[in-house]
Amino acid sequence: MKKLKSVVMTIIIFLNLFFTAGCWNYREVDELAIVAGAAIDKDSEQYNITAEVVESVGDNDTKSKSKLISVKGKTILDAIRNGISVTGKKLYWSHCKIVILSKEVAEEGITKALDVYIRDAEIRNDVNILYSQQDTAKEILEGHETTESIKSFALDKILQNESRLSKAPKMDLLDYSIELQTKGTSTVIPAVHLENIEGNLIPRVAGAAIIRNDKLAGELDGEETKDLLFIRDEVKGGVLVSHEDAGLSAPISLEILRSRTKVKPIVETGKLKFKVDIQATVGIDEVGGYENFSNERAVIRLEDSASKATQKKIETFIKKIQSEYGTDIFKFGEKFMERDVKKWKRVADKWEEVFRNSEVEVDAKVHIKNSALLYKTVKKGG
Repeated sequence: MKKLKSVVMTIIIFLNLFFTAGCWNYREVDELAIVAGAAIDKDSEQYNITAEVVESVGDNDTKSKSKLISVKGKTILDAIRNGISVTGKKLYWSHCKIVILSKEVAEEGITKALDVYIRDAEIRNDVNILYSQQDTAKEILEGHETTESIKSFALDKILQNESRLSKAPKMDLLDYSIELQTKGTSTVIPAVHLENIEGNLIPRVAGAAIIRNDKLAGELDGEETKDLLFIRDEVKGGVLVSHEDAGLSAPISLEILRSRTKVKPIVETGKLKFKVDIQATVGIDEVGGYENFSNERAVIRLEDSASKATQKKIETFIKKIQSEYGTDIFKFGEKFMERDVKKWKRVADKWEEVFRNSEVEVDAKVHIKNSALLYKTVKKGG
């Protein structure tokens, strides 16, 4: 019996050593091609994957640079594995920050293109998804770098700090998987295009692509995306500009300090209605004309005009989405389900029709908290 116990203990110790030993899947770095980001295009019947691969250069003063590798395959994974025949190394995706989709890929179906990224254990679920407004997704990675030598890392930083602008949504693989499975909700992904700045084509993130039933349905510009983020209660910063509609001699910049939106579904006489209440607190950060905001009445007039302009803009945007797309990118369906799941179940299967015909009432209030360090515009001395 004692001998049997010893044998059992030996087996247990051996198994523990086998399964818990460190570096069991150890691989040499020089055997891997580390991918920072990728662009997915469709070329006839094949996918064309362009990967930005990071390389270290120098000895004592080591720096990073990148190069692009393009490979084709019948599927995404087929193309990725074909990368070995070009680099002699396996493409390593654990440090991948972005995946850019072309218009053609988005029109055909996003999930099909992203499935391998969502499914593969090596790829993290916080990889950002982007939609290219250029002819191809590859062009974005071919653009000129600005702050980072690795363009994919630069785009990742832009997306991280986008909340200060509120002109593009943020969408990663995990959020996309969740929104895709949420009944009634259409999702949006940030858009990127190339902008000519002093002769260099530089990637700029602004606007969004509307994804309905997994396919591209339309595009939003940066201002429309800000309206969308207001409704979704996702505005963390940005600027409101008031000018002629507020009776001002020149544009005034109101920096958004905080914003809070509440969406309330109401059923009245059998018809569904949504009340959208937006409360934004701003500061006067730039005065182009000579208005004097030391006067309280001037501040109240500016608050009133900024509130009306914001409300009108958002009402117009909601009507446009209802009439042109009829797809719920505002997550109104989620709000309705949270409020009354029984009534939601009655309309869930025909939600697009219900959403298109729902009345939406918007109440936007802009509160001016301060005017930075100055009430009056600085004037030139005599």
